[in-house]
Amino acid sequence: MGKLAHRGKVTAIEANPVTAALARDNAIINNLVNIVRVQHGAVSKDNDDVVLFRRVGRSGNTSIVHCGEHFTTLLGEPAEEEFRVKGIRIDDLLDSMDGRVDFMKIDVEGAEPLAFAGATKTIASNPQLNIVMEWSPGQIRAAGFDVPTFLGELEGMGLQPFMLRKRGPSPFSFSEVLDLPYQAGLLLKRA
Repeated sequence: MGKLAHRGKVTAIEANPVTAALARDNAIINNLVNIVRVQHGAVSKDNDDVVLFRRVGRSGNTSIVHCGEHFTTLLGEPAEEEFRVKGIRIDDLLDSMDGRVDFMKIDVEGAEPLAFAGATKTIASNPQLNIVMEWSPGQIRAAGFDVPTFLGELEGMGLQPFMLRKRGPSPFSFSEVLDLPYQAGLLLKRA
């Protein structure tokens, strides 16, 4: 992302401390330290500590959802490790981005409602904003959130969903999104 935003700034938030350190090293190695800033924390609705569960050997599966020993045993993995990390509101980063945010990628393993709750000012003040979100209704439910309520909150922010297709974004309705299974990327932008 830093290579694409050569005239802008990129802020990456990573909860897993090992992955955060790798991301910082990657920015340094690729001479992007003036563009890319990596923060260790968890995107959330406030700055309170967030309890997370790290699946050993699967750094991309750190989540607020405790999947349990039965699941990890079934996959032949060690038990999850619980840890705490500081919550970071996206809105608190707005000043460091000079008030302008053009693109966000949100992939937080079921905590998407918390990420959006901490980004209301950013979304409202940036009508050009494009958000690509992992759509995983099963993870959102497992995290204790009601999926239709979450979609209603997104719609209330003035966002419209689009499916990413080879020929370009295709508009969708939130009722159609409700029926969608997992999608690696769902585009949201102001209607």
